[in-house]
Amino acid sequence: MRKRSPKVTVVMPVFNGEKYLRAAVDSILNQTFTDFELLVIDDGSTDSSAAIISAYHDRRVKLIQFSKNMGISAALNSGIELARGQYLARMDSDDISLPERLAGQVFFMEANPEYGLCGTNVRSINSEGKVISSPWWSKTPVPLEWTLLWTNPIAHPTAVMRMDLLRQFNLRYRNIPNEDGDLWSRLVLKTRITRLPETLLHYRCRPDGAFNTGRIEHLRQAIESSRELARAITGREAPVFHRCLTVYSRALEEKPLPCDRKAAAGWVNFLLDQSRKYWRWGNEKYYAALADGWRRLKRYFSAVTSP
Repeated sequence: MRKRSPKVTVVMPVFNGEKYLRAAVDSILNQTFTDFELLVIDDGSTDSSAAIISAYHDRRVKLIQFSKNMGISAALNSGIELARGQYLARMDSDDISLPERLAGQVFFMEANPEYGLCGTNVRSINSEGKVISSPWWSKTPVPLEWTLLWTNPIAHPTAVMRMDLLRQFNLRYRNIPNEDGDLWSRLVLKTRITRLPETLLHYRCRPDGAFNTGRIEHLRQAIESSRELARAITGREAPVFHRCLTVYSRALEEKPLPCDRKAAAGWVNFLLDQSRKYWRWGNEKYYAALADGWRRLKRYFSAVTSP
């Protein structure tokens, strides 16, 4: 008799993550929503990560082992291929999902079929698990499709995606820095995206984390993903100064590129008009995005004219 498929497949890649792995796995097993499978992809670990997972006697936990380290994108794509759930949920091996996380996200996705990607709000924790930040995001009326053009509004380990979209459009992670933002920038061309305002994940800040160790490459690729998304929805190449309107350019501490106000305003307004048509926003979200666009331009010109 064929086993019934779970509603959710949680994919957790791990590479030498023994220090925090138990806490991360336990946070998934302690979810109030229980209809899931947890695929732990051991990406060639040389520590006790595999032994830690093997010690769990929970039928929902499945260990997949790579003989050598292949990188996070390969591990995640393996999880996508093996997933049996209707939804694919991401989880990192050093973070903590709060108990209501999956319940909240599945409830939203079931009620809103037009959305194919759903994240949540996040707080940062330190190596000891102490909360060290307020929620990352405040509630905003600006559509996240618009926000994605300038920054990444979905924290990777909070993501829940519809498996049918990933399969239908053959969407997979590419082996590049910013693999999450790159996937969002392709997925958003097929569906709507959103983020729940509730804090449902604690993100562990570590000096040796993947972002910090490859920060420059990650930010440069994020700028390219932003340009690719702009090109996809407008049919035009983004102007050179587009990079300076993103948060990534400021994070790189780059000097803003010179341009005149008319050219910048023209580009942002054109991009906003094309975004409104592409995703069919209502007036409320359109005008919220318009206000956000002008605030962004104001910050840009302030940086250009600063001494």
